[in-house]
Amino acid sequence: MKSIALIGTSPIMLILANKLSKDNHNISIYDINPRIGGAWSYYEYDGKRINTQTNVIVPANQNEEEKFNLVNSYLKNEFNINIQEDFGENKPLGYLSKKNYLYDLQSLYQTSNKYNLIKKKINTLEIINNKIKINETIYDEIYIPYFSGIDQLKFKDQIIKIPYNIIVSEHVLIIAKNIKYHNVSYSENFDKYFDRIQIRKYDNFSSFTARVRKEYKGTQLDILIKKSEISKYLEQKLMSKLFKYRNFYRSFEQLEELKKIDKFDQVNIINTFQFFEGFLELKTKYL
Repeated sequence: MKSIALIGTSPIMLILANKLSKDNHNISIYDINPRIGGAWSYYEYDGKRINTQTNVIVPANQNEEEKFNLVNSYLKNEFNINIQEDFGENKPLGYLSKKNYLYDLQSLYQTSNKYNLIKKKINTLEIINNKIKINETIYDEIYIPYFSGIDQLKFKDQIIKIPYNIIVSEHVLIIAKNIKYHNVSYSENFDKYFDRIQIRKYDNFSSFTARVRKEYKGTQLDILIKKSEISKYLEQKLMSKLFKYRNFYRSFEQLEELKKIDKFDQVNIINTFQFFEGFLELKTKYL
């Protein structure tokens, strides 16, 4: 049995934690975010779970689309995740898949209760005596996602820099009795104020989740909604809320620097760039 640390509670990292725990390893997860799921967290309204950010599980190319059944089968069999075909129109900037699905990841998120969840910032990361030391705790291995707030690793007398850029994104959630917009489920180019958006229809209400464009971050919420195209289609707005998410973004060059520390036996770098891509790589290496 190994003592293993993972960084973050994103879906990919929780899938990995599940596999490692099945191998009888002792799992600790470091995550300072208030909600499980990281950038994939939910907001609960009237008993329904609604995305606070505009994340979707979609293939980036035809090769990935051909593996939809593989992904869906794994999520259903391992976590009993509710998956429904999405019949709304999807408008990605890149590859347009023939089918898309809606995923309720709550049963995956509930698996976090099985692990030692540590709500502490990682201040120091050091390889010492063939182990990995996180702050003052010793582990056999660590699994680090692409976009984590770890900026250096100490090995002997060497400090290895693994820089990142902090990007704070802003996301708007609107709940209305009805949203009379045409049948769009997801779009990556909505209007002047919002780029990525999701629209979901429930029994008693509809939701609109949107990412604020860079040039309009910091704008008052009511002003954003009033000026946006979506204001024309809201019937009886019930609530609106602004969420901010701090992302430790790495450029391609910075990711290459991060991958270099994968050479240490105690360190494993996990692709969390995009769900589909990350899952398929995870399946090849670990699942």
